[in-house]
Amino acid sequence: MSVLVATPVSDENEYCLDIFTRQLCSFDYVDYDTYLIDYSKDPLFIEYLYNLGLNAERIKPEGNIAEYLCECYNAIRDKVLYDGYEWLFLLDSNVFVPLNIITYLVKQRNLVHTFAYYINDESAKCLRFEGENSEELIGDYYKPISECRIGMDFDVYSVGLGCTFIHRNVLEQINFRTDGKAGCDYFFYQDIKGSNTKPVIDTNIIPAHYRSESFVTDLKIIQ
Repeated sequence: MSVLVATPVSDENEYCLDIFTRQLCSFDYVDYDTYLIDYSKDPLFIEYLYNLGLNAERIKPEGNIAEYLCECYNAIRDKVLYDGYEWLFLLDSNVFVPLNIITYLVKQRNLVHTFAYYINDESAKCLRFEGENSEELIGDYYKPISECRIGMDFDVYSVGLGCTFIHRNVLEQINFRTDGKAGCDYFFYQDIKGSNTKPVIDTNIIPAHYRSESFVTDLKIIQ
């Protein structure tokens, strides 16, 4: 079952691309490829990506960030569909996960399988979850990681796409879109509501989020 690991990226992510490249090359799953879409304003930044050995293409960033990020995601979607991949693993360049995660995700076979990755050293940012305990969970705030490790029993309202596993059948039905204000992650989950796909948020794994050179969570996860 072939997997494309992909993400939009820009020169703003340069601080973490060395270690991200190590991660991309180190997953234990065999049948996967990588693909980056560079949306840097600097047209020469893609040469840096090539020098890291990364498979990358560039789009010219036109419009606002919501619009050109949406263009990036649709370029990634097109590659999955045209090149015959079964799965897409969207993984932001500053998000770090266990190196057996693709094997884990393929075995789960959820059509949309996502993770909460806005974290600091002790807590995870919950992004508008709804479900059985919706009164406690809807919102945009940090809560202790220990309280997040409660399995996969949420209905997902909206979560960032930066650590999300998607089957091609979903991508065949849904284009990424934006209204120029809200990001395409919001609309992706809204569009899923109109289909028979139930996204799963997995709180058994808390990815590390390397948000700046001075903000490092538990990068031991990839050692």
